[in-house]
This record gives sequence, structure tokens and C-alpha cells, in this order.
Amino acid sequence: ADEPTTGLDSSQAERVVRLLKEAADRRGIPCVLTLHQPRASIWRMLDSFVLLSPGGRVAYSGERVDAVEYFASLGHQCPVETNPAEFFIDLVSVDTEDPIKAATDEERIEQIVSAYHAGGEGTAPPPPSLAGQATSRRRAPPHRRLLALFNRARRQNLREVSVNVLRLLASSGLAVLLSMVFPGVTKGEEPTARSVADRTALLSYSVINMAMMALMKTMDLFGKERHVVVREQMRREYTGPEYLAAKMLAEFPLDASFSALYALVLKHTTGLRVGTATLVGTLSLVTVACAALGFAVGSATSDEKTALTVGMPLM
Repeated sequence: ADEPTTGLDSSQAERVVRLLKEAADRRGIPCVLTLHQPRASIWRMLDSFVLLSPGGRVAYSGERVDAVEYFASLGHQCPVETNPAEFFIDLVSVDTEDPIKAATDEERIEQIVSAYHAGGEGTAPPPPSLAGQATSRRRAPPHRRLLALFNRARRQNLREVSVNVLRLLASSGLAVLLSMVFPGVTKGEEPTARSVADRTALLSYSVINMAMMALMKTMDLFGKERHVVVREQMRREYTGPEYLAAKMLAEFPLDASFSALYALVLKHTTGLRVGTATLVGTLSLVTVACAALGFAVGSATSDEKTALTVGMPLM
């Protein structure tokens, strides 16, 4: 967050930083923000910080709790009852109104920056940098990464209550509607030339509709999540195959269940001679195959609109 407390009073600024910290702790993700003159209560919320001197040079990067001791080792003791954040900012500030004072400030800043980059020659070395902490973090084992990705995808599906309810109603309603459109396929009647044509058309429409529902659901999925996935892969949190496998494990059973519901309702309302298990298995397999096609199209395109444009002719 770039200066999230700018323009806020001290109490509101503290509340904003607290909300950011709670969100980061709850989700287990890092939170990086830029602060200018944070009050003492905000300072105590920080885990680590980077102190920049004029020109963007790093004067300190490490744990907050170690900072006071580190600067004391350089000869800059933080006074009692003084906010350390304000004290550190003063250490790297230059009084441009007084040339003599400005020269003293620049000399002090140069000494602090040099000591940090030299590892604190003859003094306590600077704490580990944030970059060092990030690169030293070990990756979780593959099975744990896959499980975490699967749980996230599963929760995303469970949150889409309205979409799942609509798909449920569409699957069962479409089966009833098609049974009414093709009255020649009724229970107990002997096959005729007209009924054979109706049965063929009914099965064809069933395959097309189930395939389209699965394809449209998965085709734009990668486009919606691309920015998140790219950012997480830049941090080497997981690989592309792991993400794809988790998505398939979460999406395929759900898609197949809607096809199974459609097949059961269609079998109950019509006189199709095909067995229930065969009808359910065939439509579920078609749905899974088209969902896989949707994943392939989505991963090969740059956004949702392009995926829809490319996927429709392929279907």
C-alpha cells in the first residue's frame, strides 16, 4: 500500500494499519506499505521495516525490535520516551535551511549508510534484510501445495452459491423442457420412425447443452485468475501443473454432478431406451472433456474475451 495513512488523523491512520495487519495475519500473506512519521502505536505493529535516506539509499532493513540496539551500536541512542520511528527518520533527514547543520546531517547519513552496507564494521552487524528472509523461505512439499490449491478452488466453488443454484435449475429444467419438445420419446411406446429421429435429436441436444455449460464455465476461469497466479508463481509458491491439477480436481466432479442430474431427470421424464448408468456416464464424460477443453483454451489466451472468441468456433 502506497502511503495508506496520508491525509488521515492519527486515530484513523492507526485503524487503517491495524486492519491491514489483521488481514495479512489472517490470510498468511505479506503486507508492504509506505509510512511517513508513524505514531508509536503504529510503529509497534510493524514486524520489519526499511529506512531510506535521501537518494533512495538503504540505511536499515530488518526487524523492528532490533533497530534501536543496532543504531545505538553506531552511536545514535534513541532517547527515552521518544518514538523510535520519528528518531530514525530524523537520523536520515537533512536540515536544508542551515548549511552548517546540513553538512553535519549529510555526514551522519553517510556514516549510517556506509555502516549498513559494510555490515557494521566494528559494530553490531545489521539484521537480515527482507530480501534475505524472502529467499530463505522454504517451499512446502508438492502434496501440501496441491492440497492448498485444491482447498482454495473448492472454497471458490462453494462461495458461488447463486451460480451453482442456477446451474442446478438449468440442468433439471432443461431436461424437462427437452422431454416436452420431443413428445415422440415417451415411456412405454414402441419405437417408430418419428420416435427414432426424436431420440437422436434429444441425445444430440443433450450432449451439446452439457458440453456448452461446462465449456463456458471453465473457458474464462484462467483469465479471471491470471494476475493472481502470475504473482504467486513469481514468488515460486507453486508450479503451473500443480495449479492446473488442483483446478481439475475441484471443477471436474462439480461439472460431472450437474450432468448426472440432467441425465437422471431426462431418463425419468422420457422413454430413452439407453441404460441409466450409460446415459449418466456418457454425459458426465462429455462434460469433463469439454471442461478440459475450456481449461486448454483459457490457458492459451490472454483474457476472458479472447478465450470466448477462440473457444466458441472450436466447440
